[in-house]
Amino acid sequence: MPLALLSKDDLLVELNLAYAGAPSDEDLAHLLREAASRVARFRPAELRQRVLRPMRSVWDERGEELRERLDDLIDALVSYGDLLEVAADESLGGRYLCVAPPAFVTLASGAMVLLGGLPNRPLPLPDVLVEQVERNGHARLLRSDGAREFERIARSDGWIAIPETAWLAAPLVEPCSAYRARFNVALAEKAQGTAAGVEDLVMIRPDRPADYYRGRWGPTSGLTGRLLGRRGQRYGAAAWCYVELEAGLARRLVDLPDRAGGDPRDTAADQAWRLQAAIDAERHLAPRWSVKPDGEGWTIGVSMPPPRWAERRFAAVGRRVRRPGAVVTYLVAERADAFAAAEFYATRMWAQPTESSQ
Repeated sequence: MPLALLSKDDLLVELNLAYAGAPSDEDLAHLLREAASRVARFRPAELRQRVLRPMRSVWDERGEELRERLDDLIDALVSYGDLLEVAADESLGGRYLCVAPPAFVTLASGAMVLLGGLPNRPLPLPDVLVEQVERNGHARLLRSDGAREFERIARSDGWIAIPETAWLAAPLVEPCSAYRARFNVALAEKAQGTAAGVEDLVMIRPDRPADYYRGRWGPTSGLTGRLLGRRGQRYGAAAWCYVELEAGLARRLVDLPDRAGGDPRDTAADQAWRLQAAIDAERHLAPRWSVKPDGEGWTIGVSMPPPRWAERRFAAVGRRVRRPGAVVTYLVAERADAFAAAEFYATRMWAQPTESSQ
């Protein structure tokens, strides 16, 4: 079933941006939810294109920028819990997503995180409550003023109440060597030659700077060792995998997610980023994090894409923003909250603070 395609006129009415310039992250996240709510399942690239295509005629000169922002927001919506990864028919291949059922999380601060939606209605709430919803990037929050009335309506309408402890669930602290060792065992169980014929394999190369994420990817040529990679698929986005290479040739391969990760809730990306963090830490090139003053608040910045559990931890205390020098940044009101979230991330990702952290 194809996704509903928004017309240019619908887009301009929806965003009210005919004279306001490029859309904000809040606008784009809203559009992604609107388009996603109209079908049962979809590929991430399909969702992005269905939103991007009509926008190009309005902001054509910013097409590549919007493409990257939409990809980032789709990942953020998955991490947050608005979109869910679903199993697809094996004959279709690729990664599929769907809109999560309506749910809410009550945070310790008293704020409520709103998640999911219904077909053709991504936020099934009375208008008076919709007006109180605070949109920060991809996140939707309801502050304490409307929380009691919202909870009464939400429970009567069948919303799912997710405990904060479940939404913020994270892996246990362990040495990076122990985490990676489990994947090495899984890889060793594969017979030699099982990765023969794998096409379009790209790796995070150890001979490239670890502080520039996009520039780390490259071909397998000349590589020997066990490394994180992505392999092409007939349909959908490239699949995450852990690969044993010898002189540039793939000998063994484990697709992610794998039971070696220890948590059945892990997505492929969750395992991939934590495994790469372990690889980097073992090479004494640990991921970096920072907390810096930023206007009236503090930013948490990290040097590599965070797993879903880390994104939620950051989102519980702040909102996602764009800042130079970090792959992902969150703006937090209180310094103590920023440091607590950053240090929680660091102990589970074997990350080290930058010299500029304050």
